[in-house]
Amino acid sequence: MHDWQKGWVMEEIKPQSHRRPRMWVLVGLAVLLISGATVVYALFAPAEEDAVGVRFTIEQGTPLTEIVHQLEDEGIIENYWSVALLLRLQGKEAQVKSGTFTLSPAMTPQEIVAILTDVAPPKEDVVVTIPEGFTAAEIALRLQEEGVIDDAAALLDAAIDLRAYPFVETSSCSSGAGAACDVTFAGLEGYLFPD
Repeated sequence: MHDWQKGWVMEEIKPQSHRRPRMWVLVGLAVLLISGATVVYALFAPAEEDAVGVRFTIEQGTPLTEIVHQLEDEGIIENYWSVALLLRLQGKEAQVKSGTFTLSPAMTPQEIVAILTDVAPPKEDVVVTIPEGFTAAEIALRLQEEGVIDDAAALLDAAIDLRAYPFVETSSCSSGAGAACDVTFAGLEGYLFPD
């Protein structure tokens, strides 16, 4: 092989060796762009476009990982890490409220995080029927059975200041601390009417 041929072969090899690193850089950038687009899509796209709201309950003290896994299991979010990542990025891991929420797979992970961390939902109303003729003790027991109170005996002994009720004549209350206007819940027997 002549010297001029060796130089020509070497020149051919050099440009090819420079092209490979450039190609890997381009492939790397493409992978990064696709990964970034996937992350952005996962953070801002709903699990389903046309979905109805479902009730989702978070009990007091439930670990965050369990909450997010439940969201995924119930189909409210598409993947666990989208909500977990948003909560961590926004520093809201400890701000998730307990209660019953109305969430939808049509919501974006960002909207779900905002709902779960904004304000705890109001407690649901509990309907309790108190039949006519129930005594104060029976009313307290019924309220305990329905989960409105924890201890019927504590309610029966609870002090009630009659001055808070405009239908009770308080002019006869003793002056000073007004102890004569304080009665127990059990002492209201006959004033408690079913409605």
